[in-house]
Amino acid sequence: MRHFVHGSDGKKYGPADLDLLLEWREDGRIAPETLLEPEVGGPPFEARNLAELFPQPQEPVRMEPTERGYAEYPTPPVQPVAPDQTKSLATATWLLGGCSVLFCPLLLAPAAIVCAVLARTKGHPQGNVLVVYAVLCGVLGFGLAVLSYNLMKQFGFPN
Repeated sequence: MRHFVHGSDGKKYGPADLDLLLEWREDGRIAPETLLEPEVGGPPFEARNLAELFPQPQEPVRMEPTERGYAEYPTPPVQPVAPDQTKSLATATWLLGGCSVLFCPLLLAPAAIVCAVLARTKGHPQGNVLVVYAVLCGVLGFGLAVLSYNLMKQFGFPN
């Protein structure tokens, strides 16, 4: 991304790509408090906030001695885990699959398969099981529908 540079003389220079900005930094023409403005638009910001231009030093991890004589491995900060958003897709798969066996496999089985595939692509831990379950329920539902149709036809139902 290219940026305009707001010079200390009040003029706007550029746009300059990252290589040119790095060169200007080495020449002393860009300081951390120099204002940069994205070429594509947006508010100006200080050059220190462009990580490629002024990388932030990493804070060293301090290892404290323990009674065991060696330092413990530092534990990383805990990231909050988003609630499982695929649970409703899994529930829909189980319900639609079961209903497709008994009621309307022509409509419910494809809906169950779609829910199962979405749950799998969104990372549900039982995604593959859900897909197999939905397909088996669809096959079983169609098989029962064909069997019941043939039995009704054989016994002359309805007259």
